[in-house]
Amino acid sequence: MGNYKVVFRDDGSGDSSLLKWEPGCPAMVTVVQVARNVDTYEAYLQIKIENLSADILNSISGIAHIDYIDGSTDDVPFSELDFDLPQCEQGALKATALPRGDVETAFIKLLQIDSQQGKWHSTGEPAEAPEREPLLLSEKAMTERDRQLKERNADGRIAGGKAQFHQGWWVCACGGINVGRETCHTCKCHKSLLSDLQDEETLCKSADIRSQNIYDRADSFIARGESVENLKKAQRLFEDISGWKDAKERAEECSEKLAVLEPKSAKKRKLLLCLAAVATALLVFFLTAGRPIAIKAITGLQKEIRYREAISLYEGGHFRKAYAEFKMIRSYGDSAEMEAKAANALAQDYAKDGDTDLAIEWFKNAHNETDAHEIEYGYVKEHYDSSDSKTKEYLDELVEAGYRDSDELYSDLYKLDVRILVNSDENDTETSLTEIGSMSMGDAYVHVFVDGGDRSQEEVDILVLEEYAWGINGKVTENYSQTEPTNYLKGFKRGWNLIQLEHQDSVTYDHRITLIEPVTGKTLATTEFYTPYN
Repeated sequence: MGNYKVVFRDDGSGDSSLLKWEPGCPAMVTVVQVARNVDTYEAYLQIKIENLSADILNSISGIAHIDYIDGSTDDVPFSELDFDLPQCEQGALKATALPRGDVETAFIKLLQIDSQQGKWHSTGEPAEAPEREPLLLSEKAMTERDRQLKERNADGRIAGGKAQFHQGWWVCACGGINVGRETCHTCKCHKSLLSDLQDEETLCKSADIRSQNIYDRADSFIARGESVENLKKAQRLFEDISGWKDAKERAEECSEKLAVLEPKSAKKRKLLLCLAAVATALLVFFLTAGRPIAIKAITGLQKEIRYREAISLYEGGHFRKAYAEFKMIRSYGDSAEMEAKAANALAQDYAKDGDTDLAIEWFKNAHNETDAHEIEYGYVKEHYDSSDSKTKEYLDELVEAGYRDSDELYSDLYKLDVRILVNSDENDTETSLTEIGSMSMGDAYVHVFVDGGDRSQEEVDILVLEEYAWGINGKVTENYSQTEPTNYLKGFKRGWNLIQLEHQDSVTYDHRITLIEPVTGKTLATTEFYTPYN
């Protein structure tokens, strides 16, 4: 291997960078460099490309304008027919030999790109790539936007950025350039979400609706009765929207009432604790006096005192503390039932406060799967977005439980475009064969195209079922039902993939490959092919 020296490199980091991009082009040049052999003076042009599209880039061609140190110039064409660069990835083209090694600069222009969906041709000149623009909104609108982005588990790089929409391409709020894509190749955010969340009037209206809903929830707590727990919840809600209507004054009213009520509640609990202390002293007395018969009675008295304390906490709206107390004496009376009631009441409070995660957790603690699923279902309907990881988590549970129309919701949201074909060429994604008639045709290659699915994940999980039939001397001896099939879960990248067959030997005659959606169990694609020469 020769000894090479990099005589020119442009990765876009300097002010004098020559890296440009033609609007609408599905690829972007990210690095250009020229390496020269210090012994032979041979020089090679090296180019790195990023795929901005939702498709596989099969081939690419362009021209490099080279400036030499002596002031002369040259235009050097380059191309690669089998590039096959998957979406959202970067790849290096094969090095192109240059006529001279005294290179000063290199400017790259892409001329044509072939992909699975068609061809792109240059129609203009490359220019400076668009940069991330700040989003200018009022503080109220920006706060509401940030809240909604956080609620959707959106990428933090979106905050403060403005999405720019053009014909056939767009720039995400994170700064990522996307061509023919619905989701950003950098942060995975859906462009429709960004479009909805940069309108001043819409965001302010949404903020007002949310504030009014919180105000109404706070009012509802007070309407249930001015217990310590209800007043605390109302106070917290009013403080969250202190600038809305008279929420600040209402929060102060709650604080004043709590200042009166809380000492009384503390006094009641102190009395119960004193009773517990007396019971403990009696227990010690009877133990030392050798009266084991009394132990059971004293233990029962302790549990009764604890039970009454738990009931007091429950009636006062202190559901979490009540739950813990009932759990400690679960075997006593109806404590197990009251434990579930306390958990259920706490879950309902969290649901009214809009805290989905905690509401679901506590409904499950109460063994109330129906209401837990209903909260999950409501979240899914409000956040019906294939890039929302929480939506995927909840839908998986709902489908497993067979809840309402979750199966249809899942299939529609994570709809997969899956194609499968078989041939004897590792790089052929067009020809489909049902028979590979002789060994001279080569091994069988199973090509799988995948798109759609859970956009929050880089790969799509699909269950692969490989069935086969055995034979000898041109006759099948064991059919599909008589052999043990192979099945496994495989992560597929979006675009074309290869499956490595588990069974491809001299006794394998017939093959059937079935691709199955692992959550719903639905068949996505299937193919059969034969190798009668074995």
